[in-house]
Formats: sequence, structure tokens, C-alpha cells
Amino acid sequence: MLSRVSLMEMLLDAAGEATVRTAADIADPAALRSRYDLVVGADGLRSTVRRAFFDTAARPRYTGIVAWRGVAAFEPPVHGETWGAGQVFGITPQEPGATDWYAAVATPEGHRESLDALRVRFAGRHTAVTRVLAEADEKNVLRHEIHDLWPRLRSFAGGNAVLVGDAAHAMTPSLGQGACQAPRDADTLTTCLREAGDVASALRRYDASRRRPAQRVVSMSRLMTRLAGHHLQGPRNLLLRLLAA
Repeated sequence: MLSRVSLMEMLLDAAGEATVRTAADIADPAALRSRYDLVVGADGLRSTVRRAFFDTAARPRYTGIVAWRGVAAFEPPVHGETWGAGQVFGITPQEPGATDWYAAVATPEGHRESLDALRVRFAGRHTAVTRVLAEADEKNVLRHEIHDLWPRLRSFAGGNAVLVGDAAHAMTPSLGQGACQAPRDADTLTTCLREAGDVASALRRYDASRRRPAQRVVSMSRLMTRLAGHHLQGPRNLLLRLLAA
């Protein structure tokens, strides 16, 4: 797998500095809307563009899960996920000499847990898990409460503004689709703009093409979060026993 940092660097290099500016704050969305033919809100879960121009009922919803993520400086002999009651640990290959790891842990909102506490949670798991956590450095580990977007937006487009990625359909990471859906949005939007006669019709086509499929992935990802170890352990274990029989 390719790290997100490497992917972003490749995309930015290909686009060029004159095309893309990063880390620019949106202070006045209305001014953007009046100055440009199209405003694309690709500004994440707490999107300024969404709050300014779209259904304000749609808000970040805490899923009850905290995600921990890091990179281990070695390649373990096994990859995959370890499931338990209220916790999941995953190890995936990355570039040579490095391995991605993540943990998803059922946690009350606002509760802070240290990396040492995470090590205690996963004590006794297989060697790869314990070694990854033993070598993890708190300064280089990401910890985030996981939210999705609820209720669903009635449209991804309004006037000359449109939403892509997490701004439109933030989801849990359980299917690994959050970062994958945004390029699909961008590709579809580009195609619609190229083929339609005007911006308004292009945005209608984009919304018709992407909203329902993306929102289905949000629902499936939330279900997978529950199934993998956070609410539906009994049905999950029964299903796996039947599949293994």
C-alpha cells in the first residue's frame, strides 16, 4: 500500500503549485461563491462550505469509537485484523521497511486514554500486535474520535456549490473507503463538468451519480464498525463459525 503522504505528494507534484494551494482558510464562503463559477467544498467533516450553503441539520455524529494510527519501522510476518470485544487491531503492509497499524477502540466521548492503556488493552494478543505497540512512540501516533455525518444530506450540490469527500459523506474507517470515495467524487464531478453544457446541469448529474452510492457506503461502513467488534460480537462470531464450518 501507498502512504497517504506519498500519494498527496505525487498528486500535488503532478498538478503543480500554480494549480493547487493547500492550507488556505475559507474565511468568507459567500465571497467565493460570488467570484467564481464553481465552489467545490472538499473541506472535510466539519466543512465550512457545507455549513454555509447546505442542510445545517447534517452534523458530525460520534460513533463511540476512538481510532489510533501509526507506522511501525519493521515488516511483521503477518498482516490482517484482530477482533475482540469492543476493539479491533489492524496491521497492513506499506512501503518497504514500514507497516501501517491501527486500533479502533470503543471509548466514551471525551475520554482520554494513553498509549500505555492501549498496550494493556491488547496485552496477550499475538506477537505482531504486542511488538507494534511496544515500539510505538506517543509523539508519532495519531488518536482521533471517529465521527460520521448524520442525517444524510438531501443533495451534494446547491446553486454553484458542490461537496466532495468527507464534506459530503464522512464515514467510519471500517471498510477503508473514506479516502477512496473522495477521488471517485472528483472523477465523477470532472466528467460531469466536461460533458454537461453548463455548471447547473453538471452538478445535477453529479448529485444523481454519487449521492446514493456514497451514502450506501456510509451505511455499510457503520454496520461493519458494529460487526467487527463494537456492538454485534455475538452475531459476528456466529457468522464466522458458520463460514468456517
